[in-house]
Amino acid sequence: MLRLIRPAVDPAFSNHENARLRTAAQLLSFARDTEVALGTLKTLPVSNQIDQDSVRSVRSGFEIKVERPNDLDETMAELRRRLAQTRRNFHRLKLRGTEREILERGLRAVYRQGRNRMRDAIELGEDGAFHRWRIRAKNLYYELEFLESVLAQGTSPPGFASFEIAG
Repeated sequence: MLRLIRPAVDPAFSNHENARLRTAAQLLSFARDTEVALGTLKTLPVSNQIDQDSVRSVRSGFEIKVERPNDLDETMAELRRRLAQTRRNFHRLKLRGTEREILERGLRAVYRQGRNRMRDAIELGEDGAFHRWRIRAKNLYYELEFLESVLAQGTSPPGFASFEIAG
């Protein structure tokens, strides 16, 4: 949501909330990283017994050595505090422009960034450039998915009184 409304808010607000959300996400990184790694290991195409034993060994070692916060309850409480503060800040936020203008500017900005990253990836042909393009493509996908789910429920995005996409 923050990326969608970024063009309509003060950059200081956007940067501050983005930093808070990034820090909150880092609190969960141990779980996300573990899930991704184990999921990847599960999908490796191994057919011989030696490879299967190796993958099984890595998986079990990974599960044992995963760095979990010392106090998971405190970590979750801190995550809830950070998200609650962001929620309060969003409720106090005064947006400039109509709802449609705000969301349209946000979607256009992310789309434009994706197009620029695509151009860079094609021109440079580097892995890093393709990775940056993929990130922007995912950003746009998730924003459209969010709006679609909200509109399918017949409600407006959080913080908006009403919103419709013209047919």
